[in-house]
Amino acid sequence: MKPCITYFKILVISYTAILTSTMAPPTPSHAQSAMNDPLSDNPNFREGYAFIDAKDYTSAKTAFDNLIKASKISSGAYFGRGRSYHELGNYRAALNDYKLAIYENPLNAKAHSNLGLVYGTLKDFNAAIQSFDRAIEINPKFDHAYVNRGVAKGASGDINGALVDFSKSIEVNPNYATGWINRGITLEMTGDKNGACKDWKKAAQLGRKDAQSWFNAQCNQ
Repeated sequence: MKPCITYFKILVISYTAILTSTMAPPTPSHAQSAMNDPLSDNPNFREGYAFIDAKDYTSAKTAFDNLIKASKISSGAYFGRGRSYHELGNYRAALNDYKLAIYENPLNAKAHSNLGLVYGTLKDFNAAIQSFDRAIEINPKFDHAYVNRGVAKGASGDINGALVDFSKSIEVNPNYATGWINRGITLEMTGDKNGACKDWKKAAQLGRKDAQSWFNAQCNQ
């Protein structure tokens, strides 16, 4: 299997991880601390993120549509609609809304990171890396951004750079199993099976059943 194809599949793993943890249930204090958003107390804004939390992305998109049409515009509103489009597979619309979210708040690290995810899905890995660079510049402890930048670097052929980023994600969050999994996969690609097995074992201890399956299949021999 070609490395680019392998890394694209890893990107899907990381995409799922980041989208499920980018926004917690939108209490006013969380929305304010996460994005310093002026609409964090708006009932429609909260409703949109409640729909996202319930994985009802069509209703979430409608809620943010109504908010934006009523001239209630903010980085968080565009981010929420962008994430809804993202989950619904409308990547071009998601790309546009994440850019608008960044225009409204250039320090919205999550918008930069999710923009990178869309670029990665569209296989524009150079643009993805630039977006993750900016997310990490804003938030140097953004574990998901390190993992996904590593994926994009690996897909671009920079395997060493990928290893550095996966290791950094583990450094900033040792409990982030995807960092251990992706570093293990990359170590296996470089021929370091022992290192891969150690990383998969750690990921399995953190609750990842896929890592346990890989460990059982490849490391207990």
